[in-house]
Amino acid sequence: MIPLEKNYRLGLLLSLCSVLLWGFQPLALSSLVTKLLPASIAFYKLSTAALGFSLVILAKKPSSFSWNLKGHWLFLFLAGLGLSLSTTAFNTAYLYVSSSNTQIYFLLSRILLALAGVFIFKERFSLFQWLGLIILVAGLGLFYREQLVISGSEHYLLGVGLLVASAFAWAMFAIMQKSLLAFFPALQILGLIYIVATILFLPFAQLETLAGLSLREWIGLIFVCASNLLAFWFFTESMRHWEAAKLSAISCLSPFVTIMAGFFMASIFGKPILAENLSIYSIMGAALVVGGAALVSFSSSPIKELARDAAQ
Repeated sequence: MIPLEKNYRLGLLLSLCSVLLWGFQPLALSSLVTKLLPASIAFYKLSTAALGFSLVILAKKPSSFSWNLKGHWLFLFLAGLGLSLSTTAFNTAYLYVSSSNTQIYFLLSRILLALAGVFIFKERFSLFQWLGLIILVAGLGLFYREQLVISGSEHYLLGVGLLVASAFAWAMFAIMQKSLLAFFPALQILGLIYIVATILFLPFAQLETLAGLSLREWIGLIFVCASNLLAFWFFTESMRHWEAAKLSAISCLSPFVTIMAGFFMASIFGKPILAENLSIYSIMGAALVVGGAALVSFSSSPIKELARDAAQ
C-alpha cells in the first residue's frame, strides 16, 4: 500500500490550480455544445487525457509502475464509468441551464466526496460541518426556486436533473480513484481510468463534425481538452497531500471563478460570454451554497494547520 503524503501547502496549491482550470472551462463549453454533441465533446476530452497520461507514463520509465491490478479491476471500471457519465451529463446540461447553474449544482459532487470521506475513509465530521450541510441545502433551495421562476421553462428541470446525476457519477469516480491511490501511483490510475472511459465512449467519436468548427471553436475545444487533462492531474496529486474534505472545500470556489471570468471576458469583448440571469436572491442562494459547502468540507481550520506546520 502506498502511504499518503501530508503537505498542506502543496495540496492547497494543486487544488487551486485545478479550481482555476475547471472554473474557466465553461467559457469554452457553452459555445461548443451548440456545435458538437455533448457525448462527442466528452470523447475528445477523455481520449486526449488518456493519450496525455499514457505519454507521461512512458516517459517516466514504465517499469517503475505496478501494472498488476488483480482484485482492483472493478474499482477501475466503476471509476471510468463514473467519469464518463459525469462528463457527458455535465456537457449536456449546458443546453438547458447557464454556466453559473452548472457550477453551483455540481458542487453536490464535492459534498458527496466530503461525506464519503467521513463514512468510507473515516475522516472526522464536526458540528460546524453538519451546520454547513443545512446551510447548503437551504441555499440550493433558494437558488433553485429563483432560477426556476426566472427561466420559466421545464427544460430547466431537465438541466438540473442532469447536473445532479453528473454530481453523483463524479463522486463515484472520485471515491473509486481515492481507493485505488492507496495501491497504485496517481499517473497510472489516471491513465487507466481515462483509457477505460475512452473505450466506453468510442461509439460517440464523430470526427467528421470537427471540419465544421471555426478557428475560435477549435481553440475552445483544445483549451477544454488541455485544461481537463491538467486539472485532473492537479486534483489527483492534491489527494496525496490533503484530506478529501479539505480538497472539496477549495473546489467550491469554482462557481466564483466561472462568474468572474465571464465578467472579465465581457469587459474585453464588450458583450457577455456567458448567458446569466441572476437575481439578488439567486446570488444569495449561490453564496449560501458555496459557504455551506466550504463549512461541510473543512474538517479543521487550514489556518491553524498552516501555523502548526510553520512552527515545526
